[in-house]
Amino acid sequence: MSLELLSNELLIEFFEYLSTGEIFHAFHGLNYRFNSVLANHFRMHGFDLRCISRSDFDAIGRIYFSSTPQQITSICFSNNEQTPAQINRFFNQGFEFSKFTYLKSLSIYYLSPGPLAHRIIGELGNLPNFSRLVYKPVYRSTNSFCAHRFINSIWHLPNLKYCCLQFKFGPLMVFAIPLTVSSSIEYLTIEDIDISPNEFIQLCNQTPNLQYLSLRLAFELPFYGALSFAPKITKLYITYTVRSDQLFSILKMLPMITYLKLNVQSFAIDGYQAEILLRTSLPQVKHLHFRMVHTLDDDDNKEQEIEKILDTFRRPFWIDEHRLFLQCEWKTDDRSCVFYTLPYVFEGYDYAKATLFKSTYPVENKRWLNKTVYALNYHLLELDCSAPLNIQFDNVIVLSIKLPVDGKLWSTVASLPRVEQLYVSLANDDDDGNNRNQLQSILGHMPHLLIFYIREDPSRV
Repeated sequence: MSLELLSNELLIEFFEYLSTGEIFHAFHGLNYRFNSVLANHFRMHGFDLRCISRSDFDAIGRIYFSSTPQQITSICFSNNEQTPAQINRFFNQGFEFSKFTYLKSLSIYYLSPGPLAHRIIGELGNLPNFSRLVYKPVYRSTNSFCAHRFINSIWHLPNLKYCCLQFKFGPLMVFAIPLTVSSSIEYLTIEDIDISPNEFIQLCNQTPNLQYLSLRLAFELPFYGALSFAPKITKLYITYTVRSDQLFSILKMLPMITYLKLNVQSFAIDGYQAEILLRTSLPQVKHLHFRMVHTLDDDDNKEQEIEKILDTFRRPFWIDEHRLFLQCEWKTDDRSCVFYTLPYVFEGYDYAKATLFKSTYPVENKRWLNKTVYALNYHLLELDCSAPLNIQFDNVIVLSIKLPVDGKLWSTVASLPRVEQLYVSLANDDDDGNNRNQLQSILGHMPHLLIFYIREDPSRV
């Protein structure tokens, strides 16, 4: 069937499954109709320039950025090794963000918070429709002055509503609480940097209209625990370590929460205490998800200790009122265990050998995992003789494996053709031929792969 027989609406829907580079390279210049459909698609969905050749980047700039900047609503830039100096090239060709008057969203990857980043933020401040910023420099920042100045400039953006920031700071560097109050930011995600409880309070004070907040919270003493107002936050995702009492103190300050997601790294929350917290301080919570990594005290009585924790979540408050079920996984040769609510809704899932399960759900049902795991760490090796867990993952798009991988990969990860990111490491680098053959076979089943990374010397594979 010829694509030219499809309606414009179906073509635009088809283009949603392709990258900007694939669409432009394959369809631009075929005829007037395809050029028109491409223009409509880019006007609706924007330009993702992360995996695009320099020649295509220049052509897109010449055809779209120069002639119709006022029609562009979204751009994603990257300065990584595949697209080096892409943002510099944008400016060197004479473009300025001030001309993109209808730009709503900008994503920037692999750009340190230096003069170029400051220039971008400065120009965004003049755009009346700009409301969404994703900034992930990836590289470690060692200049605290530039980082702090950059964060302040973001809080100055008058219409910014959605903000996602990822920072990798050097030793002794901390997240700089902005000095400016932003009344526009409602959705804020901060990745890869610890925020202390006192900084959390300052951040809320400087961003009073927050409705969604996602961050990594660190333990701190002394903790003063005072907010100048009642926050409007209704959705909260916190990654936290160390002590439950300080975490609970933070949560008690946020009575408007309706959605709560907790990723606890070093202790298990007690179901009795959590029930009291929800009843007395968080009565509006309707959706609750948590994951808890816990170290068992007694290596000889693992199941009894696990059952004791699970029993605190078997009360009617959890089972009947909230329909919340808790599952625990552990391995026979490890004191560490993981508790998580069902279904599993967190970013990554570790699939490894000799895993045992216990749950508050009346019937064992591993299908809680197969639809909701999108990032999978598959650690079953070729020589591993442990029994399979009989779980099939249907929606994995980010996959991490160790070579040589066992033969169960094909039946376990049913979504191999939809994987977009693959990360490979070598558990045994003495068998290069087998590793190479396996990798070639795996790559042959991933037609939509966008990111491929080998964590060892590529010459070994």
